[in-house]
Amino acid sequence: MDEDEFLRILLSEERKAWQNPSDILLRFGLTRGQRFLDVASGPGFFAVEASKMVGERGYIYCVDTNAKAADICVQNLSRVGYRNFEVIAQPIEVAPLPTEHFDVALVANVLHDFGDPVFVLRRVYESLRSNGVLGVVDWKKMETPFGPPLSVRLNEEESIRIIEGSGFRVVEVINSYPYHYLIRAEKR
Repeated sequence: MDEDEFLRILLSEERKAWQNPSDILLRFGLTRGQRFLDVASGPGFFAVEASKMVGERGYIYCVDTNAKAADICVQNLSRVGYRNFEVIAQPIEVAPLPTEHFDVALVANVLHDFGDPVFVLRRVYESLRSNGVLGVVDWKKMETPFGPPLSVRLNEEESIRIIEGSGFRVVEVINSYPYHYLIRAEKR
């Protein structure tokens, strides 16, 4: 699959059927006026929904290593009329992150991709305000019709160890999606 096709799938209506961004963001407590960090945002699948939820008094900050995906994210946020955002085309490991700035941070479908996920989540931890929420969405460690190879996926227990090893307190694990689990954690 080429890059353009992959980016199209990331924004598809079909994806919304098995990974509803509004429902997921609500489960992580995103509300009007909040500051939202989208780690590995891709073309903005979650960021566009987040912009509707936080409104103009809120703020969206997206980071993705893929410059083309970041450009599409900018276009998608602009297309829906949202203006209070910033998109950074850099790896999260080196991207500029303000300290104690965000209310909610999302790491969706990529925790298994990071070379040092504890380092990444510690950076996210430092960027969250007191009592900030980390939302992790990742692939269940089972065969699915699509997604990363089973060999690189993390089960819930592995993800929890990484999250807690980064300083967070896990408060909820949600398994109501067919291909993914959700973990809600809070800054201690």
